[in-house]
Amino acid sequence: MNNISFSPDTIVTGLVAHPAKHSFSPSIHNTAASLLGLNFVFLAFDVLPENLESSLAGMKAFNIRGLNLSLPTKRRCSPSWI
Repeated sequence: MNNISFSPDTIVTGLVAHPAKHSFSPSIHNTAASLLGLNFVFLAFDVLPENLESSLAGMKAFNIRGLNLSLPTKRRCSPSWI
């Protein structure tokens, strides 16, 4: 994620999973955003199952958009949390 700049207008998106550090998604998405000149960053959020509901609420409060959920994470989600 080198050479990524942030501003108050940067769109933050990401992956919610546990574990998340193995994911290639941030590298893929951030490379594409850079090549396309988008003010966009994709992060991997490693969220423990017991913190899932509060983490999603926090992400919503911070206007983090376009979250991808790993399949095990999707299975734990309630539609009302998103």
